[in-house]
Amino acid sequence: GKLWNALATYYIKLGYFDRARDVYEEAMSKVKSVRDFIIIYEAYTKTEESLVLATTEHMQDDAILTMEEQGDLSIARYQSLIERHDRLKNRVKLRQNPHNIEEWLRCIQLAGDDTNQVLEIYSEALDKIYPKKATGGEITTIWKNFSEVYEKKLNLIDEARAVYGRAMSYKYFSHYDEVVTIYRLAIELEIRHHQLKRAHEILSSTLQKRIHFYTQEPLKSFSSRLYTSPILWGLYCDLDIAIGTLSSVRQLYKQVINLRVATVPMILAYGNVLWNNHFFEEAFRTYENGISFFSYPQSYHIWIVYLTRFVQRYRGTKIERARELFEEATKKVPKQYAKLIYLLYAKFEEQYGWIHHAMKIYERALSAVQDDDLYEIYSIYLNHATEYFGIAKTRPIYETAIQNLPIAQEIVKMGLRFIEIEKQLGDFPRARGIFTHISKFCNPESETEFWHKFEVFESKHGSMDSYKEMMRLKKLVSASFVTSHFVKSQQHKQKEAKRERIRKRVEEDI
Repeated sequence: GKLWNALATYYIKLGYFDRARDVYEEAMSKVKSVRDFIIIYEAYTKTEESLVLATTEHMQDDAILTMEEQGDLSIARYQSLIERHDRLKNRVKLRQNPHNIEEWLRCIQLAGDDTNQVLEIYSEALDKIYPKKATGGEITTIWKNFSEVYEKKLNLIDEARAVYGRAMSYKYFSHYDEVVTIYRLAIELEIRHHQLKRAHEILSSTLQKRIHFYTQEPLKSFSSRLYTSPILWGLYCDLDIAIGTLSSVRQLYKQVINLRVATVPMILAYGNVLWNNHFFEEAFRTYENGISFFSYPQSYHIWIVYLTRFVQRYRGTKIERARELFEEATKKVPKQYAKLIYLLYAKFEEQYGWIHHAMKIYERALSAVQDDDLYEIYSIYLNHATEYFGIAKTRPIYETAIQNLPIAQEIVKMGLRFIEIEKQLGDFPRARGIFTHISKFCNPESETEFWHKFEVFESKHGSMDSYKEMMRLKKLVSASFVTSHFVKSQQHKQKEAKRERIRKRVEEDI
């Protein structure tokens, strides 16, 4: 950078300003480091600024028109230099690393609305980027944006299609996923413009040219492995459902299942086609194949559809088979997915099986679901137990709920429901005991509604001694919350003090 500046300075001292500008421009078009560019650019701007000032200061009345013209030209050159700063700097970075995707996208952004220049930059980028050395992104982004210029800005669909055609024959992709992405984008282009048959033909010619996956011969290119892509097979299946026949769809899905490239959405889509065409047992076999391919959590949605449709199809005619399916579904289900499966199982037993069996399923669900779902399961269990056996039989369920619920607010809500049950049964001492038990979770400062209910209860159903005991309990609970808050604040202060000591030691060491 300094050598270029020295050469330009030499011409400036001789008065050859145009030659100096040529030197600066050549320097900025050849340097490959941002540091050198900054040195040259700052010198160039100072030179142009000096020329502007000199031109305006030496204007004379007898040559004012000529000097004004020269001044305007100098100002225009200076402004042009300032405006070109970002583009010039971007080009330096691209010379430094022509495989930087982020900088090429920046270069395209700087081109603005000049479509011809944008297209030239895209072509230049694809010629210079070597995907295995690419940084700051993926080359598929360049191909995608290049095609979208023709498609969305110029409305030249054939040209956009030709870009993807060129990309499909490109042999320098660094990853298999990049090739898959190009084919996916090409298919989506055809779908957007309602060319389903053309998209179907592209996928058919691509995926049916299969090489055996376990061949000992090395694969020559990524495109020869495209038949293993679930993404492309998924698009192929969707297109076949849209424009193909039932026979072709069934044949295609059998091929997908045999190749073991099926995904959960593909299994569900094929099952839906069979179900809508009344091939019920074949649909159930498809779901079973999907369940054998996938474990939880992937198989969760297959199980839900399978169980729902099996019950919908056979109702109460194949109870034992339905129970076997539900038992298999609940065998290894994770806690976060257990709720709906157990609720479906219990509902099935209520409608077509035994009520006692349904109650046992609700009881099993209590230990199978995650903590966030526990209150809901208890509520459903209690509602059905009340409906079938009466409120007296719900006491054990309420007791276990209060013991097992993990969240204080839920314990209080469940306790208040339990109290209403005891009041209906006329067991007021038991209701008082529940109030006493759950009161430790209720801060009198914030849970005023709870303590109001407790006070009203004692006023109606208690004595003077029980009322005094309630007030004493309220003071104890309030004191416990104050103590707890004080302890937490002290612990927080100790942690902050410890952090401050550590920070000071680090500063001293530095």
